[in-house]
Amino acid sequence: MPLQRPLQVWLPLFGWSLGAPRVSEDVLRAYRAYRGGEGTLWLMPGLEEERGWWRDGFWQRSIPARRWNRIDVYHVGSNGYVWGPDSAARFPESSVDGLLEQWLRLHLETEIEVYPAPREMNLEWPDVTARDVVYRTMTVQPQPGPAAPLVEVRGASNALDSSECAQHGFRRWPDPFASLVSCEGGTADEGFDHAHMLALTSGSGTLAEQLLESSNFATPYLSEAYATFVDAYMSPVFVEHRKDDWLAQFEGQGVTSMTPRFLRELRDRNLSRALKDVASKRAILGLVPIRRAWGLLGLLWALLLDRLEAGLGAVRCERCGGLIRGKRGKRLCGRRDSLECYSRRRSEDQRRSRTCRGVAGQ
Repeated sequence: MPLQRPLQVWLPLFGWSLGAPRVSEDVLRAYRAYRGGEGTLWLMPGLEEERGWWRDGFWQRSIPARRWNRIDVYHVGSNGYVWGPDSAARFPESSVDGLLEQWLRLHLETEIEVYPAPREMNLEWPDVTARDVVYRTMTVQPQPGPAAPLVEVRGASNALDSSECAQHGFRRWPDPFASLVSCEGGTADEGFDHAHMLALTSGSGTLAEQLLESSNFATPYLSEAYATFVDAYMSPVFVEHRKDDWLAQFEGQGVTSMTPRFLRELRDRNLSRALKDVASKRAILGLVPIRRAWGLLGLLWALLLDRLEAGLGAVRCERCGGLIRGKRGKRLCGRRDSLECYSRRRSEDQRRSRTCRGVAGQ
């Protein structure tokens, strides 16, 4: 389903609750340090100043912070496709399509596995010095406890000695959420917000009530921001047409507009036509308003709000748990909501009808 507005999704490696003041302070530091083109931000206590560098097709930036963290930034276009570091591996089919529906069908009690925190974790981390940036493998030990520190075993000079990761064990999520939650499997916030989303989509409230409640619950995770037009609109179009390798042209060759020559070199008429549609008379490095989401929960709240703002409502089908649209009081999927659920229900109705006719004829 097309989105009403582009999203910018920030996925942290360590997922502490935003209710902790030190965590929210670092989130704000990261937001302020973002220059609009970084794919990854490295939060590093003890760092004296910010540092930016280029690696694997994306800008990286290290910033002073109170806790260690790595944040990957992704751009979700109005077409639902995602552009960012290793986005094809983290998002199914490089898209957010169907993600909210799968979340609402999830049974946290039975589908989330809690297991002991590993004795060691190997993490690649930049060692930022005055002259250079070198990536090294850090071996860290999550310690048990309500806020367990990550203790450095072997690593670079700026060791991971004050981070926190485990909270009474790690949690293993099913796909497609396993690659979107933090390394320790999230916090108690996921269960809290999942319950609220289920309640909001129970069908008991009006669209206006759903909008108000969703926006209130989503407040910690969502904010208004800006992104370049190429990131917010054009890059997801390249991803949709499986031409994301061409995106390096914008950085490597300094492309600032959709020239006829550039479009010809793509050798893809459908992609060229799509780019002309979104980039008509726009400076591709100009800024456009977007909705910024923090973590998996921010992404899910943003998808729910986007649906509500489109006037579709958010009520779950009594059979499959997926979201349905239509008149108030509707309880089951129609053909437009889920063809699979609708077809299965129709088949069962026909089978039941044949059985009833057979019994009546005896």
